[in-house]
Amino acid sequence: MSYCANTYRINFERLQRVRGSRDQRLLAELTNAHPDDGDDAGDYDEDEERPPAFSAALAAIVNGDTIEDGYWPTYADASDAIYERFGTLLDSNAISPSRPQFLHSVTDTLDAAGLRTPIRIFDSSRVPPLLSEPPEAFPILTHMTPAEVLAARGRLQSHDWSSEPQDVQEAIRMVARWIEEAAAREEGLVCCYG
Repeated sequence: MSYCANTYRINFERLQRVRGSRDQRLLAELTNAHPDDGDDAGDYDEDEERPPAFSAALAAIVNGDTIEDGYWPTYADASDAIYERFGTLLDSNAISPSRPQFLHSVTDTLDAAGLRTPIRIFDSSRVPPLLSEPPEAFPILTHMTPAEVLAARGRLQSHDWSSEPQDVQEAIRMVARWIEEAAAREEGLVCCYG
């Protein structure tokens, strides 16, 4: 199975003001742009607990309410809608669509070059912006803060990747472009992969 990635260059100061802002105008804008798919009652047994609606997940994030345990995909999708609203979508063609094993190959390549720590765009163990816990399942949300972007700037270009497979080289060049573009604007990066 292949997965897709949306990667955004984003102003983290603006993004961090969203959670708990109680901005009802923003909430209405997001809800109108991403309406619920309708009643999914047929997908669940009577005694089975349903995940919150997409609009409820958006409201929980914007209003700073508790994020319900066990419904990671709904909150990840709501976060992606907020990233889309505040960010600039970047070209992710070199990793989208792809298999999770491919991202592991890219991460292993960066790790072998000693660059995994500064280039954290595929590190899914971190708490993503807008949420309070690291991912528990797909979709995966990863990020690099503006400070991490600045620290990583130029690090990928200074390494020789010619011995790596062509698709890994293309992915690394793409990530280098993301970092350069975000660093030039003192912004961070978020990637939604699922």
